[in-house]
Amino acid sequence: MGELLNGLAQSRDGAIISRNLAENTAIGDRVALTINMDGIDVSTRVRIIGIVDGWPGQIAIEKPFVITNLGFIRDEIGYTPPTDVWITRDTTVSLDAVVTQARALGIPLLDVKDYQDMYQREFIRPERQGFFGMLSIGFIASTGLSVMAIFVSALAMLRQRSIELGMLQALGMPASTARRAVMLEQGLMSSLGIILGLSAALLATQTMLPYLQAGIQPYPSVPATQPITDWTTLTVMVIVYGTALILTAILAFSSIQRLRLADAVKLGDEN
Repeated sequence: MGELLNGLAQSRDGAIISRNLAENTAIGDRVALTINMDGIDVSTRVRIIGIVDGWPGQIAIEKPFVITNLGFIRDEIGYTPPTDVWITRDTTVSLDAVVTQARALGIPLLDVKDYQDMYQREFIRPERQGFFGMLSIGFIASTGLSVMAIFVSALAMLRQRSIELGMLQALGMPASTARRAVMLEQGLMSSLGIILGLSAALLATQTMLPYLQAGIQPYPSVPATQPITDWTTLTVMVIVYGTALILTAILAFSSIQRLRLADAVKLGDEN
């Protein structure tokens, strides 16, 4: 794209055309072009500097296209036609301030569209809620199951660990050391599970989801939007998992506090 843009900059009448429009022409050929503006046809000629299958915002399978210099078009028709201009805006500056300043500089604006506003309106369209709503339910369900798994694994572990720690206390281990061992074990395993689980989810999102085919016409093999990471939701999930971790640690601590050596030895005999 850089080479093509440089070619346009170096050639006033240069043009990039779609492959389905090229037919028998080749790069370097001069071809006739008719510009229709406001119902008036202006005939001119352009020199082909590139033949491509697509261009940002233009897909050849939808319709043929020609990319050329705005200055060339302006000189041929005698005035500057209305054009779409994309700008990068500092989010701390309001859109109204940008519009006011542009008009103060004498730049006429026919219409102004804010990408963030368009994105939000597109995101909350009713026909999109089924797909995203299903994902939300799945995430909530998986979060609930994960929290339950933390408690179940902690309860299953505590019975066996109570026997082991009780026997160690019978051999002389201080109760405070036993409590610290349980707290450290629970904290380490749960923290590793949270970190590795979220890391795997982020990795899968960035490497796999972009290749899922959304099935939206006329480009069924192209995703409708690129995946984004909702850090607010992830923060809430970390808080939920952290709370489950703390409750699990408290449960383990309470169980060790109530542990009696005789009960531990008895449980050991039963097992």
